[in-house]
Amino acid sequence: GFITDVTAQREANDALRQSEARTRIVVEQMPAILWTVDANLRYESSLGAGLKALGIEPNQHNGMTLWEYFQTTDPEYKPIAMHLRAVGGEAVSYETEWAGNIYQSFLEPRRNEEGIVTGVIGVALDVTEHRRADQNLRQVEAHFRAAFDNAPIGMALIGTQGTYVQLNKRFC
Repeated sequence: GFITDVTAQREANDALRQSEARTRIVVEQMPAILWTVDANLRYESSLGAGLKALGIEPNQHNGMTLWEYFQTTDPEYKPIAMHLRAVGGEAVSYETEWAGNIYQSFLEPRRNEEGIVTGVIGVALDVTEHRRADQNLRQVEAHFRAAFDNAPIGMALIGTQGTYVQLNKRFC
């Protein structure tokens, strides 16, 4: 009876601690930033390897509001506005530039057992390299289009079915 219950409880607690330790290791090494704020937008936690790029230690801003962190009182400032929407019960995602990098952020309302929103869970991914690659590709495409359209000879792009895809002015 009693000994078996104590042993089972101890084993369950050990398993829970091991699971929490594994989860913490994964989260701390993820190249992302994960955070929670309460309903007043006050930091409760921040984790993730992405903090290092910003020179921030895990949980460094606990107790600070987002208003203080972003040094603004403007409710329309994008990160604040998005967190306010999440506190209102809406899952949101947005992109913003911070400290020279571009971040894609995802916010979910955090609810208690009764379904009442008690705060926000957020995750941000640094998408700077992807966005810059997209911009470079768009620039190359624009240069190609300009060169193609203004070439001094007639040019045509022909698709895989043998049909004209694009003709320049000179060709026409």
